[in-house]
Amino acid sequence: MVLPALDAAADHVFPRLPVRQWVLSVPNRLRYTLQHDPAIETLALRIFVSVVEQALRRSCPAAGADSRIGAVAFIHRFGALLHPHVHFHGIVIEGVFEADASGAASFHESRAPEQTLLDEVQTRIRRRLLRALTRRGVLESEDTETMANWGGFSLDASVRVEGAGRAGLEGLRRTRHPPSRRPLRLGTAPRAHR
Repeated sequence: MVLPALDAAADHVFPRLPVRQWVLSVPNRLRYTLQHDPAIETLALRIFVSVVEQALRRSCPAAGADSRIGAVAFIHRFGALLHPHVHFHGIVIEGVFEADASGAASFHESRAPEQTLLDEVQTRIRRRLLRALTRRGVLESEDTETMANWGGFSLDASVRVEGAGRAGLEGLRRTRHPPSRRPLRLGTAPRAHR
């Protein structure tokens, strides 16, 4: 079953270091394309993770250019009300890892992201994704210019779990990716509402 594997990931994939959840939501206009084209959806996820990695690398001045993040990223296809709403979640270790000459890894913890960094990350994701969709013929250049100047992209990185907070990490994983065996409660509306 998948859940024990995810529980094991929380214990064995994530070292006891602080993690932060990053969530990217895209404009309604792009959600249909993402929902129906797995290649574009995967491309958007890769751009998201790549830009977050670059930002964390820049926020760790002691880390080198080859440093890497540790993260688990996944695609959510529905919103809280079960409406189609493609968006991306990443549980990212709060810093970067760097290998020395012997191959041993050292960790550089990043500073908490300030709003200017979040704005920069959101802008870079928006530009790269729109440019990629235009190159692939998904968007016309006029539409890209319009979308580049108005909102619709949303980035949140407000949830942090400390390294010793394994229960918090498990809670983060469960609330963001609830177990499929959770009971579904269906009922009928009162007659007045039918």
